[in-house]
Amino acid sequence: MGRSSMQPNQVLVGYDWSDVGEHALTWALRYANTTASQLHVLVAVDEQHRVEAAGAGPVDFAYTERLHDLLASKLAGACAALGDAAAIDYAVHVRIGKPAHEVLMVAGEIGADLIVVGSHGKTGLRRMVQGSVSEAVVRGAECPVMVVRPKTYSDVQRLDVAATPHGHHHRKPHIYSYQNASVTKRPSDWPLW
Repeated sequence: MGRSSMQPNQVLVGYDWSDVGEHALTWALRYANTTASQLHVLVAVDEQHRVEAAGAGPVDFAYTERLHDLLASKLAGACAALGDAAAIDYAVHVRIGKPAHEVLMVAGEIGADLIVVGSHGKTGLRRMVQGSVSEAVVRGAECPVMVVRPKTYSDVQRLDVAATPHGHHHRKPHIYSYQNASVTKRPSDWPLW
């Protein structure tokens, strides 16, 4: 059995220069900054998965070097944008191959504790033809996987935690709070309905 860690030390994010890739990268950068995890950023390319920013030409060593330089510059700028509080150790990986396969390979090589991938939300025929990288990663990963996508839910104001008098009967969900190593919960004489 491998080590078990509740706080990830090695976080891998798959990045592809798409809108959802940007969202996954932003989320992973903030997460790594707040958890002191080492962040590994992977771009996987092949003839079907090219990055326009790297320019034309065959997908070869020179192409991956251009991508590596682009991604390293992007990450330096993103870390600077987080401000003085940013303290992120990161590594850049550029691989030639199918994205899901390469994510899983790098995860094994670095002993990933968490993999972050974006979801394009493909459905139907498009998903059958192109496949789902995030789904393949979830199926094949040997660690937790977080699938990140932009939030489309409306914002809702947080519920206030308020004490209710004994004997008050209501059917709304009970709300608990944790503070100073104690959990506040319903008194044992309250009914469960």
